[in-house]
Amino acid sequence: MRALDLSFSAASLAWCQARRSEGWGLLIPDLWTGVSTPAPARANLVNARAAGMLTAGYTVVNSLPAATAVNKAVGAAGPEWEHLNFIAVDVEVETTPATVRQAVDGLRALGKKVCIYTGAWFWNWFQLQFGGNFDFSDVPAWLADYDGNPALDTPRLGRLGPVSGKQYRGSHDIGGVTVDANTFDDSFIQEEDTMFTVIKGSGPAQYIFTGSSRWWIRSGAFRAELEALGLIGPGFLQVSDDLLNTIPEVQTAGGPIDIAAIAQAVRALFKTDPLK
Repeated sequence: MRALDLSFSAASLAWCQARRSEGWGLLIPDLWTGVSTPAPARANLVNARAAGMLTAGYTVVNSLPAATAVNKAVGAAGPEWEHLNFIAVDVEVETTPATVRQAVDGLRALGKKVCIYTGAWFWNWFQLQFGGNFDFSDVPAWLADYDGNPALDTPRLGRLGPVSGKQYRGSHDIGGVTVDANTFDDSFIQEEDTMFTVIKGSGPAQYIFTGSSRWWIRSGAFRAELEALGLIGPGFLQVSDDLLNTIPEVQTAGGPIDIAAIAQAVRALFKTDPLK
């Protein structure tokens, strides 16, 4: 899929419609620069979606706590958050592996598909700086590789997941808006409900499952705890014990959890259940 990303430029509805007609299917605004949120970020998301484009976002990690990058991204997107196809953790300024991991896990805990944006020039230094004592092979990569070729042919970097996106042209002007040009693997963009995070509750066999923008909650009591903490709100779906009890790994608190089995069972349920 052809994609454009942008930071401080404003993308009007007419501009987004023009880009969509040219075959650009995805717009990725900067939600947090590490210092501030670009003023047009939310309007850019609204206009892109109104023009029929998919939307995503990226947030920069640096010396600040990972929670800052996560929370600033959520706040910047506002109501558009639930529509974002993915969030990229931008790793191109000084930070730590722990901060990157916390940001990735934090976004996944919010039900978002996540990738890491970086470039070989920075990532290779990052590996040397920390002696390679980390592993992000579970996180797809969106890599800067300014060869001007939209082919998704950038080599995979060490300790990173498969290359799902390539930024092949840096800042340039399209219709009065400064953008970068990208290609993304369609399978990454179209991936639905396969990336699940499991958060264990305080009591036995209480779990919350997150996938894409939907949450599945095992225990009504656990749900009440989360609502009281302000972590979830109205509109989240509760799955019956009948469904979760069909997954043996879930029956034993603290035992192994088969995420693929959960994903398959939930998808099967929501194909026929009116709560979908």
